[in-house]
Amino acid sequence: MIARPAPSPNDTAAQHDAPGRPPWHTVEPDAIVLRLQTSPQGLSQDEARRRLERDGPNQLAETPPTSPFVILLHQFRSLLIYILVAATLVTLLLEEFIDAGVIAAVLALNAIIGFTQERKAEQSVRALMRLMAKAHVVRGRREWSIETQGSEPSPARQGRRWPRLPFAGVRPDC
Repeated sequence: MIARPAPSPNDTAAQHDAPGRPPWHTVEPDAIVLRLQTSPQGLSQDEARRRLERDGPNQLAETPPTSPFVILLHQFRSLLIYILVAATLVTLLLEEFIDAGVIAAVLALNAIIGFTQERKAEQSVRALMRLMAKAHVVRGRREWSIETQGSEPSPARQGRRWPRLPFAGVRPDC
């Protein structure tokens, strides 16, 4: 599972999401620009570096992949599964082998489906994180392409007014 690191005390996004504040998507773009202390022309390079030093990089913490064995074990962590395992054991003790086989087949099918879905979901999250390796930002009225790990920006391709943003972004002209 991928977890977001705890926000720093200076994290303006975390402050905005505090109880009693409206969700980001309901706030007018001008209000967001004011709250984030920026402008539609973007931050200056010096201000961007200062914020990077103060707040740290804007990235998700990556955790090691979950082993297939652990994913398989996760499929047997529910009360209903425990009841079905107990029912299988009871039917075996009663020598009802066909019933026990049917219940065991349901348990196996459930484990296979759950394992497959959980494994694909984790792979999808990791693929999305790889797609988020670069972000497009505005610095001093110029569009830049930066690594999300906080490296120095490079000029972005011209001709794309608003490229896809890997993080929740607000277009100032909305």
